[in-house]
Amino acid sequence: MSTSDPIHGRPGSDMHYALLYAPSRLRNHLALINALKSELSAIPVSVSDPGVAHIKLAWWLNEVERTSHGSPTHQLTESYVANYAHELDISSALGALIAGLDEEIGGRQFSTRNEQIEWFDRTFGPTYQAQVSLMADPGTDMREIANVVELGRLVEIGYSLLNLRVSSRRNLRRVPSDSLFSAGCKWEDISSGQAVTAVATLLFSESEFVLDKLAAIHHALPPRTQRAYLPLVTLSKLVQFTLMEMRDDGCRIWQHRVELTPIRKLWIAWRNRFL
Repeated sequence: MSTSDPIHGRPGSDMHYALLYAPSRLRNHLALINALKSELSAIPVSVSDPGVAHIKLAWWLNEVERTSHGSPTHQLTESYVANYAHELDISSALGALIAGLDEEIGGRQFSTRNEQIEWFDRTFGPTYQAQVSLMADPGTDMREIANVVELGRLVEIGYSLLNLRVSSRRNLRRVPSDSLFSAGCKWEDISSGQAVTAVATLLFSESEFVLDKLAAIHHALPPRTQRAYLPLVTLSKLVQFTLMEMRDDGCRIWQHRVELTPIRKLWIAWRNRFL
């Protein structure tokens, strides 16, 4: 990849529209970070054998080490070193992501909301912190930056709910036990697709948690800050509207996949550029 090649994320994806109105250089850099994040995050979901998933993540951990020394072998890390390593070293962020994903393979489960939040912050937080550092406005208050980074956590929790049907088949448990108990739901209900009412109750309450947090942060961030961090703000709003769609549809993720149409995604991205 040359520095002039436009990278927009997979056509039609949320990331494609989140980056659509970012400056070209920033868009390419953010897209490559997210491509690496997506490549790693897909391993626990796409690999049916936990042992093989562990091996793949171990390979990537070695690749991150090679990348930190300027000698990567994967196309994505080669592109990163060639174009952006002099601007931002993301080795530690990718290492944290790998460690968190490796930890959850095999059925690690959170007992409480605090445990869930701690894992998402520890696992995904560094990659979002890296992206925020690229977009950072020197005049932005540190509390506002913390809110922007929190958007990343909420995006990942939101996607974990939207993809619950798929991840549950790999025994990936990103919903706290407390929440399951409150909804009268068990993991067996989710992975089997049974107890539809209980699963819908769980998804409704969990999506409301994310939606309330997103709305509070969007309201708290002044327009200048939202403009400075437009790609992440837009991505969070795409997740927000998708969760609302799922909620309004009765949380029927077992019947069909909930996703916004490309036209609606484009409308959200276009509207956000005028914040």
